Amino acid sequence: QAEDGIRDVERSRGLGDVYKRQILDWVKENYTDAIHKAILKVSGKKYDINWLLAPSDNKKTDPPKEKQLSLINSYDNGHFIYPCFNSDYTFNNFVVGSCNQFAYVSAVTVAKQETKKYNPLFFYSAEGLGKTHLSNAIGQYILYNFKQAKIHYTTAEWFAQEMINALRKNQISNFKEKYRKCCYVLLLEDVHFFQRKEKTQMEFFYTIDSLFQMEKQIVITSNKNPFEFTDLKSNLKSRMCSGLVVDIKKPDFETRLRIIQKKAQKEGIELSPEVSEFIAQTVKDNIRRLNSVII
Repeated sequence: QAEDGIRDVERSRGLGDVYKRQILDWVKENYTDAIHKAILKVSGKKYDINWLLAPSDNKKTDPPKEKQLSLINSYDNGHFIYPCFNSDYTFNNFVVGSCNQFAYVSAVTVAKQETKKYNPLFFYSAEGLGKTHLSNAIGQYILYNFKQAKIHYTTAEWFAQEMINALRKNQISNFKEKYRKCCYVLLLEDVHFFQRKEKTQMEFFYTIDSLFQMEKQIVITSNKNPFEFTDLKSNLKSRMCSGLVVDIKKPDFETRLRIIQKKAQKEGIELSPEVSEFIAQTVKDNIRRLNSVII
């Protein structure tokens, strides 16, 4: 059974592993202050905490020391940044095919900070085709190669919940400062959640507009083309589409076959060519389902 908790403390930093995003969000919301106080009481020092979504195979595998350090962000003006990345979702683990090649190239370009033209970078597709993988890969690459970068990786639902909590606690100025001033890269998943939530839409618009004006990178994912939204404000839709909008399509047979082979190799499973081809021919619409067949 997977164990949740703080795994390692090194050089004034802490690394926590939580295996499910829902648990992670709940722990962050309810126990962050208590954890900080407990660490301070025991060690006499302030530690930054990074919450890392551990691999889904439930194996307790520690990343190399340099990777551990790279996934920790800095402490600035009282704000802690909590990127919650799936450590399996890297560029090296992404299988490129004709269905996602443009998305992959644009993600690598943004991660390497080679241009500001792809801002915002907007990925859309049906579920399970690699949007989250690419946004995680961007975040992890930036953290590893640009160690001082302050990154927020969140979902639209969590952004909305944070805003509601800030309003209830009369701390909306802290919320705005966190996302507008203490943020170098914002990666937000599932922006379609904002539909019919006008106040949240306005807050998010001002947030990304502020980041855009300061030339901070924005990456957004959705389950459909932003031009197809009917319940989003026009100014928000316009800002989200002002950079690069990329469609990720369903993988073709060759891409599905390479995904199966890569997953089987990672899991140490030997599959005959016939079995691999049968799976690739049977599961066509969802890469997550394709991977789950191998486990």
